[in-house]
Formats: sequence, C-alpha cells, structure tokens
Amino acid sequence: MKKSVIIAGAVAAIMAGSAIADTTVYGRARMGLVVSADDDTKVGLANGSSRFGFKGSEDLGNGMSAIYHYELGYDADNNGQAGTSPVSNRIGLVGLKGDFGTIAMGNMWTPVYNLVSSATDKFNLIYNDAQYAISGRAGDALAYVNKFGAVDVQVALVANDSGAESDLVDAYNVAAKYTTGALAFGLGFQKDSDNTNGAFSVSYKGDGFYAAFLTYNAEDFGGDKVNTIAATFDVGSNGKIAARVSNFDLKDDTGTTFGYQHNMSKRTQAFFEMSNNVVGAKYLTGRTIIGLKHNF
Repeated sequence: MKKSVIIAGAVAAIMAGSAIADTTVYGRARMGLVVSADDDTKVGLANGSSRFGFKGSEDLGNGMSAIYHYELGYDADNNGQAGTSPVSNRIGLVGLKGDFGTIAMGNMWTPVYNLVSSATDKFNLIYNDAQYAISGRAGDALAYVNKFGAVDVQVALVANDSGAESDLVDAYNVAAKYTTGALAFGLGFQKDSDNTNGAFSVSYKGDGFYAAFLTYNAEDFGGDKVNTIAATFDVGSNGKIAARVSNFDLKDDTGTTFGYQHNMSKRTQAFFEMSNNVVGAKYLTGRTIIGLKHNF
C-alpha cells in the first residue's frame, strides 16, 4: 500500500514538473526489412533514424521565453556488441525566444537543410547524401531564426573549438525561404575553411500533389553541381507515391528512388521504397525495403 502511494506521488511530481516546464516528450520508431540488395550489401534489418526527445519552454514574461530541445538517436537494430552504443546525439540546444526572433546554441539542423534542401527529403529509409552535402546537423552552433512577413530567415555560426586562435568560426550557414501561396523559394549558402557552397530550391504544394527542385554546388562532395527533383502524389485518403531523381554534373551520373507510403493511422505508417544507383547515397543505395514507422 505504501509502495503504491510512493509511486503515485512520484508520477504526480513528474507530471507536475512537466506541466510547469511545458515539456513535450516525443519519439519515432522506424525500421525496414531489406528484401533485396546489391552484391555488397547483406539482406537484413535497417534502422531509419529512430529517435526520442524532449523539448519545452518557460515563460519569462514580457513576451520572452526560454526554450530547450534534446533529441537522441536510437539504433534499434544494434546487436549490443562490446564497444558500440545504440544511442547517439541528434539535437541538443538551449535558447531564448521573443519578438526579436529566436537565438539558440548547441547541436541542431542547419539553416540550409531547414529552409532549402529539406524540400526534397521525402523518403523514410533511402537517404541521398546529395541533400546533406551542405546541410544536415551542426554542432557548436550559434543560430538566429526569425520570420519577416512571408520570408523565413535562419543564420548559424559554427564555433572553432580546435584551440586555434586564428579563426573563431569554422563555418557559416545562412538560408532564407519565401512563401507565396502554393510556391516556396529557398536560397542558402555555407562557407567553411575549404569551400563555399550554395543551394537553391523551389517547391509547389497543391491539392494531393507536391513537387520540388533542388540544385547546388558541392565542392567538398566531389561534384560541381547536383540537381534533384522530388515529387509526391496522394493515392486515396491514406496513400502516397513518392519519387526522386538526382543528377551529378561532374560524374555525369543519375540516381532514382521510388516509394509508396500508407498511413495506417495518424501515427503509424507502412512504406515500400526502392532505389537504383542513388549516386553518393550514404545509406541503402540499390535496395528494396519494406518498413514500418510509428511516431509517439
């Protein structure tokens, strides 16, 4: 009896603390069965960026609030071998939000991904490195986010933590997106110690149809220009067909990805994906996958 009272009290305290801090707990479990592959890849299970996270805010008054966001990746198909960890850091940031916009520091998605290259990120398990060549996530970042009318603006400075005194900043990542009706235009730049890369995207979101075009130079990726076209088409009330084509000018090569996504509920989705020569793909090139995703 006493044990039940203690447990109930602990749960109530945790829930009360979460309410005060306005904390949201969320996650995603996503796995796929690789049913066919090229000669160099074994058939088996593949983890699709499964994760769990916490994010929240506290009202500081005068229209300002403190925010935080922590997200950990979980390698759901990890077999627990010695020296390996199934957990990885995806996002970790703290910041302030107000009429001035949002200022945050930590590990986060870059402006170029958020406002430009994410326009063609429409698949579950077949990721194309082309869309991450000058985007993705960055650590040691100081970011500013704001919206001016129909224009979203994001800026991130990646700090130099190598100990060298000559350069205080390792990289700059800047992007903007203008939205008018069903159209959105994104423009972004990244400059690091070796290269300067630029990206441009345009997307259209209609009734049951979405299409996007992304182009950028990626000097540190072995190509002078990468062009990607992605589209999705609604099939009935719960289904969606997705397609993507990427071309590398320098390598004169093209990769394609096709898939079907079926929403079994608001949080659970079954999917089928297949790729053919996804040039520069970091994950799952030349494979056919049947998978399941559940958001919580």
